[in-house]
Amino acid sequence: MDVGLLILLLLCYFAQAYCHDTYIHVTHAGPCVSVSGGGTTHPVDHVTDAATTKETLHYGPDAVLDFFCIHLSHENCTLFRDEICGSDNITYLNPCEFEKERCSHRDLHVMHFGIC
Repeated sequence: MDVGLLILLLLCYFAQAYCHDTYIHVTHAGPCVSVSGGGTTHPVDHVTDAATTKETLHYGPDAVLDFFCIHLSHENCTLFRDEICGSDNITYLNPCEFEKERCSHRDLHVMHFGIC
């Protein structure tokens, strides 16, 4: 299976699970690590690993967007033109470039389709 497709499927599964339980969160990117003693059943702001370093948790929609952004950062967006005018008054070449910028500026939104 294509890795990109697999990532999108996993994001979709996470988003669906979040719809049923808003306490679901992502502790880190990568495979799960088995920990004795069970897991937390309520949201926390951070976890401390054995080396006492803090790792920020991401919740629901933010976690999905974070995974989406990680995947999108590896995409080549220059394949087509379909301009979008962002709320920062910058014209983005296409939705892919707009979404890449939105990954860094979460308050960015579409003003209209076309050149600003």
